[in-house]
Amino acid sequence: MSPVSILVPSCDRYRDLWAPFLTLLRRHWPDCPWPVYVGSNHVPCELEGVTPLAIGDDITWSKGVRAMLDRIDSPVVLILLDDFFFQSRVNTGRIEGLLHDMARLDAAYLRLVPMPPPDHRLARFDDVGEIGLGAPYRTSLQAAFWRKDDLVAVLREEENPWQFEVLGSRRADAFERGFYSVWEPALRYYAGVVAGRWEPYGLAVCREQGVPVDLSARGVLSPRENLSRRLQGIVWKPWYMLPWQTRNTALRWFRATGLRKPHPAGY
Repeated sequence: MSPVSILVPSCDRYRDLWAPFLTLLRRHWPDCPWPVYVGSNHVPCELEGVTPLAIGDDITWSKGVRAMLDRIDSPVVLILLDDFFFQSRVNTGRIEGLLHDMARLDAAYLRLVPMPPPDHRLARFDDVGEIGLGAPYRTSLQAAFWRKDDLVAVLREEENPWQFEVLGSRRADAFERGFYSVWEPALRYYAGVVAGRWEPYGLAVCREQGVPVDLSARGVLSPRENLSRRLQGIVWKPWYMLPWQTRNTALRWFRATGLRKPHPAGY
């Protein structure tokens, strides 16, 4: 049994991303020491070097992930989403060192990219910080090591990925084991698909590295849509530069005054 398994929780609708994702993963991480599992529904991923996990009908994202985890024996899983297109060589020694840090910390979760970054410095761990209680996206789906049992415990079968990140973060506050993140990225990739369509820069990342993509399977954001996304990012950037504690205080005030209504899903 491998101590770690890499799980790509995908589905049949995203099978056109498997080849680009795996091509760039193998190119930039040729000495990856752990097995790779690609989850799907009824169409198994039969690309070389992959163990397929076809788990049946796509009911909810979290239910599907739970079914995939039930078929993996490793005590730790590295979660990588299927649109994380790698851009540079992975330092396997550093990744294994971070796995060692996770064991020393007896951590539930160790995020390998600081999105968001951790909150607290640790005396004996220069590369890793602790994610504070109450922090948003404590269970972010950026690339991360998870203790498998803790990931199973935080999942709720009715949730989609966005609910898992927001609502799961609050459930994670009650865990005995801690949640941690690197201060500097240990993996460099670009999330290339937005709302089921190619983001132009994500498409460019693949093309610039000579990786073919199937544009008949999904469309590309229009220039206008992409510009709108970029402008929204610029407008909201000052807000997200504030400490999350300040943002939470402001949101509570807005909700108390009725200027902001609670989301119907509870976040």
